[in-house]
Amino acid sequence: MKQISASRFSPRGITLIETTVACACAAFIVTLLSGAAMMMRRETGEQVSKANMGALYQSHVAYAASNSGKQWCSHLDNFGLVGGNCSSYTTQIQCPPQQILGFTADGVLWGYFVSSPLCPPPSLGSCVNWLTLLPNFFGSSDWFGSAQMINVRSFHNYLGGRFYDSRFYAPNDTTVYNAAAVNFNNPAEYLSQPTNTPWSSYMMSVAAMWSPEVLRPATSGGYQAPTFATAFTRQNLAGAAYPELKTLMFEKNWNQGAPTPNRRYNESLMSRPVTLFYDGHVANISNMVAYIDDKRSTIQSGNGLWCRNAPSTAGIGYYGGRTSHSVLTTSGILGRDVLDTRCGIGGVDMTALLSDWGGTTIDLNQDGTVSGPDLTTLFSNWGCPE
Repeated sequence: MKQISASRFSPRGITLIETTVACACAAFIVTLLSGAAMMMRRETGEQVSKANMGALYQSHVAYAASNSGKQWCSHLDNFGLVGGNCSSYTTQIQCPPQQILGFTADGVLWGYFVSSPLCPPPSLGSCVNWLTLLPNFFGSSDWFGSAQMINVRSFHNYLGGRFYDSRFYAPNDTTVYNAAAVNFNNPAEYLSQPTNTPWSSYMMSVAAMWSPEVLRPATSGGYQAPTFATAFTRQNLAGAAYPELKTLMFEKNWNQGAPTPNRRYNESLMSRPVTLFYDGHVANISNMVAYIDDKRSTIQSGNGLWCRNAPSTAGIGYYGGRTSHSVLTTSGILGRDVLDTRCGIGGVDMTALLSDWGGTTIDLNQDGTVSGPDLTTLFSNWGCPE
């Protein structure tokens, strides 16, 4: 029998070069896996957000069925009789609805209360809280209002009966989601917070909550202060003139691929907020598509898809963004946020860009003229993202 030398299986050292190569390969693999895992989490979060929107649409339908076909809001039609003035309303008209968040487990009722002789007890709340009943406050820098308070009682009773129902929160809206997630499994209607309340990741289209006469086309004067009698007329859920092109609700932050958390939905043309439309379909709305469609509409009719002269915008839109689809939609519920249902950049957009070649209207890169760099940007975003 042939004897096998033990030396054939003797241990050997690993050289420094081999170690370096092995570590580099391992690091490369870890980087690939980390990137893939991050992308998978982002895509999974996006799908969860779309499912949330589907559930929220059913809540909108249920609310409308119980409220004479009206879409959810916190104001009443007759707010306009006193120009939207709280003091006049609460002394001359009636006690307004109270913005209720819910009961805590120990039986304390939380909300934003408005008091007056018509709102007993008179010591509870004040007109400071009136702003929570308005869709938004055009004169403020933060635009806050009921459009961003969708998880209050008057709506959450049509979902699951809780302020912190997980369906109000988008997983990719990480800061807000993480702040709310600790309460997802708590059965209480509401839990008070030691710091800022994490409102829903989603907001209503503010424009569609006002009368269409508040955000008129530019050729008709544009913004009109909501102090006229019909400014607060509540809109029907089935009242959209272009239900497949008008947004009902959308992610208010830039959640897909933002470089840092807590960026507004319209801070980049690369943002693609998950959006619920009035016809009930859910899709990502591409800010670049919305931007180009707005420019196309301006070229064709003199009217953009969103209103330029509302207070605090200085012609540049909600929070300074280059598009203000959904928030400042021209003609509100009767308007459009995009011109068709395409899911991404395509031939229509290239045609629009080339028709403005050498001009300044569809200037994607903001370098002062429509030229080669804009075409490069367009092609780099070509097609429908997976």
